[in-house]
Amino acid sequence: MTHPRSPSALRWTATPTEAGQVIYEVDKVGTFTLGFDHASYPRADDEERLHVAYGAWDGHGHCYRDRALPNAPVVNTITLVGGSFFDPAEALAFLTQESRTWAGWIRPSRLVDRWAVDVPDRTRARVGWVVARVTQEFLEREDYPELLRAHRARHAPARAAAHHQNLERVQREIGEWIQRRDHEHQLLQLQQLLIEGAEADPAELTPPPWRDYRTAATRDGEEFLIATVGIRKAG
Repeated sequence: MTHPRSPSALRWTATPTEAGQVIYEVDKVGTFTLGFDHASYPRADDEERLHVAYGAWDGHGHCYRDRALPNAPVVNTITLVGGSFFDPAEALAFLTQESRTWAGWIRPSRLVDRWAVDVPDRTRARVGWVVARVTQEFLEREDYPELLRAHRARHAPARAAAHHQNLERVQREIGEWIQRRDHEHQLLQLQQLLIEGAEADPAELTPPPWRDYRTAATRDGEEFLIATVGIRKAG
């Protein structure tokens, strides 16, 4: 396969995995593991970004920028490490539009004194050419729907656990606001008694705990906290 902006032919073998990734073994370069976004759910859809690991990666754990992987690609004598998230639309535009010469849509790394740093621009462009070409193949694969289903099925247990945890968190948050609301109702009832001429002592009620108004989700929540517990914690 010839990349339209590459000075030489680009050949590879592509092997899909049960996890919904495709391992591209590129001749004279190394291995690129391409798959869907595994880090942005539920803030973004799995297809909104793709992830490329520079080397053979089974998808377990995290693929940080400084992680060295087996059979890592060597581009312009530089060994790549870690992985990159990127917008597939940007990759295809870089591949097909001659005016798109800057590969800023991808950020490959190398190790320098054990630290991950960006590769030089010329190497970034060459890596971009390779990644864009395998991205095109990835998006056009007949088994693309099966890859996406496999990716989602693999991450479903962890994502379900995260949803359970989030529901527990929001229930605790709701419970706290219900307590604050009930306290306001009690104070209101005491004031109504005073208006009616009855005896009432608001001091008998335990004040609600202080909470930073900036943690409220809405402006109304901020104003409620400012009015009930103040801007600063007493003492």
